[in-house]
Amino acid sequence: MKKQYLLSLFLGLLLLHSCNEVPIHNAITCLSTAPSAEEQYLSSVFDSCKIIRLETTDDALVGGYIGKIKKTQDAYYMACDFNFLLKFDKDGKFLQKIMKLGNGPGEYNAIRSYDILPNGDFIICDVQRAHVYDRDWNHKKTVSLGVYGFDIRTVDEDKFLLCTMSGEYLVYLFDLDGNVLSKLIETENLPSTSSSVSLLFLGKNHVIQRIGNSNSLVCYDINTGLFSDILFLCDGNFMTNEEEMALKKQQPTPNEKGLWGESDFMGLYPATNIITRTHACEDYLVFRAGSKSNGLKNYLLNSHSRKIEHVFTNKTVNDLYFLPTSTLMNRLYNSSAPDCFITYAGVDEIQVGLDKNSALQESKQYRKLKQELAGITNPEDENPVLIELYVK
Repeated sequence: MKKQYLLSLFLGLLLLHSCNEVPIHNAITCLSTAPSAEEQYLSSVFDSCKIIRLETTDDALVGGYIGKIKKTQDAYYMACDFNFLLKFDKDGKFLQKIMKLGNGPGEYNAIRSYDILPNGDFIICDVQRAHVYDRDWNHKKTVSLGVYGFDIRTVDEDKFLLCTMSGEYLVYLFDLDGNVLSKLIETENLPSTSSSVSLLFLGKNHVIQRIGNSNSLVCYDINTGLFSDILFLCDGNFMTNEEEMALKKQQPTPNEKGLWGESDFMGLYPATNIITRTHACEDYLVFRAGSKSNGLKNYLLNSHSRKIEHVFTNKTVNDLYFLPTSTLMNRLYNSSAPDCFITYAGVDEIQVGLDKNSALQESKQYRKLKQELAGITNPEDENPVLIELYVK
């Protein structure tokens, strides 16, 4: 497959709202170096693990679906069940529940995504709308977007990126008045996918968007306002976006929903190397790559040096919070935190994991976690705990 040079995903053009043609600036082309050996223990990847027990009250109950977790200097925000936000302080004490469902002024139909502006204001991505609230949740404005957004990322005090699979384009850059400043990646020829659509930070100055399961991504430079094409892996015979499109056109959509999922693609093309789940904090990015035939591995990439520092698999022993390592990539959140990844686990899950990993009971982390969860008699009734994973 083509791996020696950068393929253009978007025909080298960024379509601006004014319809002026602007060349894409290819500042980043290839992110990774050769991967290192697989780690035996998760503590070799993450230096430390902090458990935050969330207060459990009637108002503070976390929903069945957690859409997004944001960490600020003094609080955690969790979007639950598409309709409310919970705010906890840095120690897990419940502070506030934000729920403004409805069609009136300052109300939303659903929280598709949300983010926090540099001045502390909040922006919620609703159904074809965006709502701006101040830090005390007083409504400031609502703007029409005209497209259904899946994820939203603020890039400065008055601009945000929105990704969508229902519009004419995949990625839009808006200002806070709802004006489209730029848009790219026409969706007409993109196959429908059931993969999550997320905007991820790559260091402080870049936001990246993965498309499908290929090795090709688009990158937005916050400082210059330019988009570029990048590849995650420079070697390993990984599929490009053009090759993914060609393979999918050879087959009808494989399920009744007409969507291409990760397992669908691997089932039809078991020997093809793909990129799957991708998560980021500010300083690091982790992604899963490989094939059904050869197996999948997880790669931890330093966003500043652009080098892969660690590789781990489902066989890597989770000696930090003792759940199967296979659950980690399904539960990581793109927190934008500067120093850690954030995940979660049920108290009852951790207790079961501790029992199954009793061979590690002499470890400092095992004893610490056992002590922190001691005395909880009804773990299934507790809110999940947040888990911060700090990279070495």
